[in-house]
Amino acid sequence: MTRKELFFHLLENELSKHGFKYFKSKNKFLKKNNGDEYIIDYEVWPNFIQVEANFKIVIKKIEDIKKKGLE
Repeated sequence: MTRKELFFHLLENELSKHGFKYFKSKNKFLKKNNGDEYIIDYEVWPNFIQVEANFKIVIKKIEDIKKKGLE
C-alpha cells in the first residue's frame, strides 16, 4: 500500500463513522444531511510531497434563495 493509499484508507475509516462517503477518483469525502452537503476534498501533489485540504458546506436553503434570485 502506498502512502497515499494508506492516508485515504485511514481517513475513510475515521470519516465513515461520521457519515462521510469516500470518492476515490476525486480524493473527496461527501456527507449529505437534510439536503445540505459537507465536502472535504484533497489535492495531492506528486509523490505525496504535499496534501491540501479544502472544506465546503453547501446549505440547501441558501442555494434555493440563490436560484429564486436568478429567475
